Amino acid sequence: MSTAVVTGAGGAIGWRIVEALFARGLDVIAVDCIYGKLENLPPGLANKLRFELTRLDDQDDVDCLFSSLPPDVTQWVLAAGSMDPRQPGQKLAKHVMNNMQGNLMPAVTMLDGISDYYSTGKGRDHQTNPLVVVISSVDAKYVLAGQHAPGPGYRVAKEALNALGEAMGGGWLGPLDPRLAILLPGSVLDPKNKRLNNDRWLVRGIFDDPDALRRLTDPLVGQRALTPMEFAEIVCTYLGSLALMEANHGRTIVLDRGLSLYPGLPPAGQRSIFAGKASGS
Repeated sequence: MSTAVVTGAGGAIGWRIVEALFARGLDVIAVDCIYGKLENLPPGLANKLRFELTRLDDQDDVDCLFSSLPPDVTQWVLAAGSMDPRQPGQKLAKHVMNNMQGNLMPAVTMLDGISDYYSTGKGRDHQTNPLVVVISSVDAKYVLAGQHAPGPGYRVAKEALNALGEAMGGGWLGPLDPRLAILLPGSVLDPKNKRLNNDRWLVRGIFDDPDALRRLTDPLVGQRALTPMEFAEIVCTYLGSLALMEANHGRTIVLDRGLSLYPGLPPAGQRSIFAGKASGS
């Protein structure tokens, strides 16, 4: 039996990932930096080991978490945090990277929206080797289609895609780039407040291993939006895919819902774990 650690388990997507991993037979350790957030876990998950980080500025609290982990932890899912490095999720991400560097732990990070932190230009020095990118930005749809859209969001999305391509070894990451797997959530505008509705998802697949991964997504592509639970199932299927883990060579699996990449990543090819902000967290 292997164990998965889910940080941000009290979030809207986080607890569904906990549930999906548990349904696949893994032991799950649910972690959240915000006191009381784990109360969002369904009653059926209440008996799982839970850990609340209430003093992230106190290294003893973080050390306590790592010292309590069982030896069979095989993956770490970071579905929490903020693009602001002063926030708890980013602080924990740095602690995770410092403590777990060099260990093969496939991870998923979910970054929410195109961040002001990135658009200020402070995020241009990042380097990573993502296999999966999840994009919710309407602007990113235009970029991937090779079209133009007005406004700063389009420029940020295009810059982020180009930076992502450079980090992966150069070249434009267009919609047919075989190195990139894209899950494109449905960006549905609420007619009342003109804000993105991230409760439903639409999947589009472009994969390094089309035969293996298309079987997962084809029944859903273009048919309807995904529920958060279905999205969590896809996340966990990726994490549990031996073929993907072998192709990953220890690199972090990135699910980026807005192309707002964390700027402090180690050089490409190094194993790393980092965090973003999940919807509802």
